[in-house]
Amino acid sequence: MTTRNPANEVHGTIGRGSYHFEKLETDEANDLLLKAAGEHSPFKDSSRTSATLITKELGCLPLALVYAGQAIRQSLCSLTTYLNYYKRNWRRIRQARSDDTDMNVYSSYEILYQSLEGRTTEEEEARDAVELLKIFAFLHYENIRVQFFIEAVNNPKLERAQEKMKTDQDIKIASRPKPWILRLKELGLSLLESILRDRSRPMLPELLRSLETLTSFDDLRLLRALKELSQMSLITRHETSESYSMHPLVHTWVRERPGMSTGEQAVWCQTTITVLAQCILLPPLGSTAEDEALRRDLLPHINHVRNCQEEIRGRIAERQGKRNRPWPVLTPVFNRQQALVLAKFSIVYAQCGHWREAEQLLLRVKNFIVPLLGLEHPRSIAVVLALSGTIWEQTRFNEAADLQAQLLQACLHSLGPDHPNTLKAKDTLGMSRCHQGRFWEAEELHKQAIVGMEKILGAEHEDTLVAQDRLGKAMFYLFRYGEARELHLKASAGLEKALGSNHLKTLNAKENLALAYLELSEELLKAHEMLEEVVAQRTKTLGKEQAWTLAGRLNLAKAKTALGQVAEVEEMLLEGIPIACTNLGENHFGTLAGYHFYGQFLIRQQRYDEAEKILLNVVERQNYAHGAQKDSDHANRLIAMYHLVGCYQLHGKIEEAIRDCDEILRILEERNSIHPFRQWVRKKREELEAVENASIEGKPNPEAASENTSPVQQDGKPVWAWCKT
Repeated sequence: MTTRNPANEVHGTIGRGSYHFEKLETDEANDLLLKAAGEHSPFKDSSRTSATLITKELGCLPLALVYAGQAIRQSLCSLTTYLNYYKRNWRRIRQARSDDTDMNVYSSYEILYQSLEGRTTEEEEARDAVELLKIFAFLHYENIRVQFFIEAVNNPKLERAQEKMKTDQDIKIASRPKPWILRLKELGLSLLESILRDRSRPMLPELLRSLETLTSFDDLRLLRALKELSQMSLITRHETSESYSMHPLVHTWVRERPGMSTGEQAVWCQTTITVLAQCILLPPLGSTAEDEALRRDLLPHINHVRNCQEEIRGRIAERQGKRNRPWPVLTPVFNRQQALVLAKFSIVYAQCGHWREAEQLLLRVKNFIVPLLGLEHPRSIAVVLALSGTIWEQTRFNEAADLQAQLLQACLHSLGPDHPNTLKAKDTLGMSRCHQGRFWEAEELHKQAIVGMEKILGAEHEDTLVAQDRLGKAMFYLFRYGEARELHLKASAGLEKALGSNHLKTLNAKENLALAYLELSEELLKAHEMLEEVVAQRTKTLGKEQAWTLAGRLNLAKAKTALGQVAEVEEMLLEGIPIACTNLGENHFGTLAGYHFYGQFLIRQQRYDEAEKILLNVVERQNYAHGAQKDSDHANRLIAMYHLVGCYQLHGKIEEAIRDCDEILRILEERNSIHPFRQWVRKKREELEAVENASIEGKPNPEAASENTSPVQQDGKPVWAWCKT
């Protein structure tokens, strides 16, 4: 027998008792489509490429592929224009609000839906199933986790409890009495916020709304509704991952069927947005590795529902434009609830490395909240800190630092120097100052933040440990590697205990510790092992092409080079650098770091012409405009110039080496730098001058010809410090 109901598997008597017919393989689906379209074998590569896009959209369903092939054969469209034809056909069917011959493939789904809907007046399970099905249609069709709905019910209760606790803590740790003018302003803001607050209940299906009233989550009602849809084969359950999926055609049909009006689409799209937003906790909640994993799974669903929202808005606007009305049409006003949704979605985008998208959302939130509540308000502080973080991740350090400095002054004025928000603002600004090359200022900011955090939050608090890790990076850039190692050791151990070994912040601290080991030329095998762990975990959780994964692979290449395992290093670099160029941009500091180290690697291989060409591009001044101090060059550019000097020296281009050495010294002297790097450059300048004089006198120049002299060595130790992002 054949059946749609998976519950009937128990009646099987042969082998496993049942066989599940999966979709066609991609090649088989492509062949079926191309044959139905009248294409002649062997099929061209371009035809197969177009066919793959179509079969993916249609879920490799044979009947749908045959209908698509017939449309192409009848010249209603072509292989390259079919997807546009498919979407326009859906729109025509919806506008006509009637069945169509092209709907034949969906007829069985329509029958199932109507039978389910017919039971909604009498059966709770059927009502819940219909509501869930409509939400599923606005999520991505794969990896729909049961946990999403559980978190959507439980998280609002956690946030209300956190808000009350935070208010009590703010009162307890207030560092000084507030001026009466600030008190009056806060009173006015509280009154304004109370008046403008959206008191309407969030848009949720009755199923989840009823569960919100329970003291503890009871998932039986949810599971019964899911079982109803599963037995009708409208969704598919995946036991190992506790998730569900929909066939792409069912997914499209539920959302676009003529029986669902545009207004109803808008309602269920907004309901789905609400469910997703309630899955996400605002900091300081949601900091565990499990929370991170859940947010990563939310990304495709957030992308899909936002795309659906834009399409629906476009349809509504188009309809309103066609109506001749003597009065203007009111457009929706951006409100607090929408700002909250965008802020939560930005957390997911930022965690997954989609910083441009996160920045766009946070800019909208900032432009709404700051004029309304003022920069001193805790919500404004949180938003501006998050926005500066997304800007920092794009290596626009000047812009991030300006925003953080403005925020720090507002915190000092309104909250005092010992408030946790003030301390966090100091620590964040210190991170930007470090990457601007203002290392001593960064050191002081981090130290002040750590002292305050240890007093207010405790030595084992996540924020305190992160600040210690960041201070370690400042020590690293000051070439105080021993101090950096101790700070990173403490931070990584504490973060692993507090957040788990696979948390992103823990991995960052481990990576920094490994780099300190490399600089000290100690624990090289351990450093290599730690970086392999970092790369493996980031690849698993973030993907192979994510920015942090690429940074980890670059640092792993440095460890392999230090161990003499150079065979695979070049392959790693040549694979990673083009990905960084595409995903981050040519002048992102991460991309430049990749090119910079590749240049150093080529010098070690005595491929001086190639190294010189790469390093000349790296040291272009405009590459660092978004991160350098306004009155001087960025430190990363100077160290790249230093390595170029070494390349020139080994290549026998002493005149060019002296010229660039003098340029580096001029810049360092202009900024009155007392950094150890200045002494290194002076020493290199003296060495080059001795080489030049010996050449003039006709004496042998072992420094210029030695294969062991390398600009990536100083006192026998490798210098990686300035290669990091």
